[in-house]
Amino acid sequence: MKLLHQRRGIDALKSTTKDDEKRNWFRGYYTYPQKEAVMKWFNEGSRPLSCFILDNDFHCVHIAISRSDCLGVGSNKDDVTYVTFDVTHDLVKHEAGVHFCQFNSRGENISCKNKNEMVFTHYALMLPYNFNGSFLDQYTLVYHDWEVLICEGNDNPVKAKTPISNELFGGMLSR
Repeated sequence: MKLLHQRRGIDALKSTTKDDEKRNWFRGYYTYPQKEAVMKWFNEGSRPLSCFILDNDFHCVHIAISRSDCLGVGSNKDDVTYVTFDVTHDLVKHEAGVHFCQFNSRGENISCKNKNEMVFTHYALMLPYNFNGSFLDQYTLVYHDWEVLICEGNDNPVKAKTPISNELFGGMLSR
């Protein structure tokens, strides 16, 4: 009898709920409402930004924006509209073992692609480098598996575990 009541309760819930086509399911990255807001936050370093990596290419990151920013192409719900930022090695700062690198926007270009044609390999948060209340035009990436962006020495940024910081742990390591 108890199972019959549970079954009827579940059936009643199914009949009262509707599938909402506009529901925004989590995909591993956040879709920002406007490109202008992303560019403003990126230039100010005022907040972390959700991004994704395609095809294991650690030279750039992509930030998803609303499909309405892509004229004509982004009308399909399977399309992803995004802006791209390149990792540069001009300025690299180390803070507590984390590498902060400079990122440059690829300009006003907006890309629109069908997500079935894209190979999403990693998801990350771009964290701004703020020191004494001012933004220093650098970011680091913390990936979905807690690894970070390492961008020094050569032109090949990599995703790796956070290196041990000699500044923080130098005394303990020398023993």
